Amino acid sequence: MVSATSYTLVGVVNKFLTVLLNALLWEKHSSLYGIASVCLCLGAGSLYQQAPKRDEARKQLEAEKAAAADLESTMALLKKGQN
Repeated sequence: MVSATSYTLVGVVNKFLTVLLNALLWEKHSSLYGIASVCLCLGAGSLYQQAPKRDEARKQLEAEKAAAADLESTMALLKKGQN
């Protein structure tokens, strides 16, 4: 069974190869600006990530808040120790 990630990767590589062959084989091909734009779009699309589920995001936010509170209390203790 093929995963969605591997299927997407095959599609992106295919698009890069198509653009490369177009630039190498035919005289009338995209300008450098057009090729750079396609590469930018393909790169941005490959960096896309699905948003986390709300419960996971909430747990992560709570953990980050707890870590920040621990850091603040540690800094306060260090300041008291210096005085």
